[in-house]
Amino acid sequence: MPIRAPRVIFLDVDGVLNSAAERSAVDYIGLTGGLWLERGLIERLRDLVHLQQAFLVISSSWRRDRSAVEDLKRVCADVGLPRWRFLGQTCELGRTAGPTAAARRGTEIRRWLSAFRAEFGVQQWITLDDMDLASAAPEHLRKHHIRTHPYYGLQPAEVQKALQVFGCGCTEKTILAMLSDVHSKGIVLDIDGTLIDSTPFCDGSSPATYVHEDW
Repeated sequence: MPIRAPRVIFLDVDGVLNSAAERSAVDYIGLTGGLWLERGLIERLRDLVHLQQAFLVISSSWRRDRSAVEDLKRVCADVGLPRWRFLGQTCELGRTAGPTAAARRGTEIRRWLSAFRAEFGVQQWITLDDMDLASAAPEHLRKHHIRTHPYYGLQPAEVQKALQVFGCGCTEKTILAMLSDVHSKGIVLDIDGTLIDSTPFCDGSSPATYVHEDW
């Protein structure tokens, strides 16, 4: 059966799942090549993914390094974000895709959507990135681009924005309660990573808003 992925998150890594802030020994996960991830930030992404039953597409420069991508998926799986949540990655189009790094990444994301939106049934999408992708995007797409701060990585405020774009009309207090509920219920996986049980999909106080843009 083909994978259906109505909600997709385009994922940057540096400045989202790691940060420039001083890291605690508990959070720090060192990888080869001087790369690192932070457990607390991955847990925040995991909670967002499970609340919305979303899937991930890697848009980070990490996609250029096969071992880095493998390390990312392995660490995410260890924190409760299984490999099958990753649909793939965007292609690298080079400097012809735009005058700035942000413009190029935005073009790569739109190209992925043009190629795979129908196949996966994508209805809603966001980006998590420490680059200002919104400034280089067409005006009607800017709300999809959620910017993190490279010093802090993914924070509750960005999770709240993501849920709002996905159509979850929730207050910050409600979101914090939902995240707490995710931690208390947990995610139950079979030995092969098959999802057995999870937190119910969050629809908040308003129905999801499905967005269909013309590219």
